[in-house]
Order: sequence, then C-alpha cells, then structure tokens
Amino acid sequence: VRSAELWVYLISIIIGAALNAIFVASLTAVFAEMGASGKEYRANLDMLHQYMHNQKMDATLRGKIKSFFMLCYPERKMFHEEHILNQLSKPLQTQIALLKCDSVLRTLRVVDDPNLARTIAIYLERVVYIDDDYIIRAGDYGRGMYFISDGNVEIFIGNKLATTLGQNAFFGEMALLDPSGRSTGDVRAKVFCEGYHLSRENFCEP
Repeated sequence: VRSAELWVYLISIIIGAALNAIFVASLTAVFAEMGASGKEYRANLDMLHQYMHNQKMDATLRGKIKSFFMLCYPERKMFHEEHILNQLSKPLQTQIALLKCDSVLRTLRVVDDPNLARTIAIYLERVVYIDDDYIIRAGDYGRGMYFISDGNVEIFIGNKLATTLGQNAFFGEMALLDPSGRSTGDVRAKVFCEGYHLSRENFCEP
C-alpha cells in the first residue's frame, strides 16, 4: 500500500511540474508576442482612460473616443511610424508609401505612371473617422481630396441625402481644382470611414 501511494505521489508531482512548465511557457510566449508595440498600445489606452476620467467626460463621448482609438490601431499595437520612416532612406520611404497606398493609386489609375504614383503616394495621409463624424461641412473651404479604403460616407445637399460612397470612392476633389471654392454639401461618416487625405497644400507644392 505504501509503495502504491508513493508512486501516485511521485506521478502527481511530475504531472504538476509539467503543467506548471507548460503554463509558464505559454504565458512567456504570449508576452513575447505582444512586444513593445503591444505594451505601448495598452499604456496609451490606459492613459486615455485616465484623461477622459480627469476631464469628466460623459459616457457617449468616452465611447466615441475609445472607438476612434481602436479603429486607429485595429491590431492593438502602436508604432511611431514617423520616427521609423525618418530613419530610412528616401527611396525606402517611397516604396513603403507606394505599398500602403496601392489601392488609392489603382483607383486613380496612375500605377502605370511611376513618377506620378510616387509623387501622390508620399503626400497621402491616413485618416480615420467614426460614425456620424462630419468630414466636410457645407460652406467650408475645401481642405483637400479624400480616398476611402474602408467604410462609407453619406453626402447631404441641404437636409437631403444625395448619395453614399464606399470603398475605393473619393470626394473633395474640387478643393484641389478650385482652392477659393466652398463646399456645397455635408459629408458624414455613416458607420466608420478609413482612408487617405491629399491636402491642398501638398497638391500645390511644386
């Protein structure tokens, strides 16, 4: 009886040690995969929560801000892209810009013109809007042209819905063609909208 009990006790110790080793290894792997970018995301999200609490924001505004933050970083990782790109050569920066903006360049049908494609790609800026954000207001001076890579927007003339634009569509081109003109309608993100913006200043840069 004592021999059987001893074997059971030893087997229990071995199994417990193995399970503990597996748990520690899995936990280590999870933290290793998160890396610095994941830690920075969590740190900034925590700081955002503290800021909203400090400013005594209501639940509705808090929800919108958190939604915007999560849409900006869908993989829950943060990178200081500008800092990273500044360490690279101009040719490498251009190649990365071309890769990121490939869908926009194809929409504009300029991929067959390498010089024009490079010129446009390096000036495009990523933009994100949450539901009900007004991207353009009627009567405002145009800030530039917008390209939708995901989501959709609604265009209103007066209080009437004129049309809805989705992926690979663009709007605001008149801001580039007529800098002194004003918008004749409102453009509002329907649910959410992610895309790129070509500012009037960059378009006019020689």
